[in-house]
Amino acid sequence: SRLSIEFSELGSEPQVIHARNDAKDHEVYMGVVSGITLAKLYERFGIPLLDGNVRHFLGQVGPNKGIAQTLEESPEHFCSYNNGITMVAEDARISSNVIKYVSGASIVNGGQTTVSIFNAYRKGTDLTKVYVPIKFIHLTSTNPIANKSLLEAISKFSNTQSKVNDADRMVNMAPHPE
Repeated sequence: SRLSIEFSELGSEPQVIHARNDAKDHEVYMGVVSGITLAKLYERFGIPLLDGNVRHFLGQVGPNKGIAQTLEESPEHFCSYNNGITMVAEDARISSNVIKYVSGASIVNGGQTTVSIFNAYRKGTDLTKVYVPIKFIHLTSTNPIANKSLLEAISKFSNTQSKVNDADRMVNMAPHPE
């Protein structure tokens, strides 16, 4: 079941620029997607949208609480504070730096962000100032097995992040740096 997304049906289309890439099996784009578009995307497709994501959604704890707080209190800072999402798709139509259409799409990183934005949207939070960084990867191999293994690798490596805890942050606060 390939997810096909016509972005114009969800609101504003994601704006992207082509990033330099020497790989023969995929293209990489960087940009932003509006919070409203992302919320409507999850509203339409739900959990299957996160199929390539190793962690799915962990509930309203830790980082998700912070995401919810930013959405409520300083939505205009969301793009600066959040690492965004990584979306992988088997097919894409991109023109004039805008993602028009994708199919075979999955959010492989940023499930927490996606669901938190959807929950805020459902609660009636104003998301008009919310923009989410997006890394968009278009798989270009004609070999479906190669595409699947690349998607799995992207998911695995983009989710293998080192956990920064409060003790790590406190090291940089006075009086510790001295």
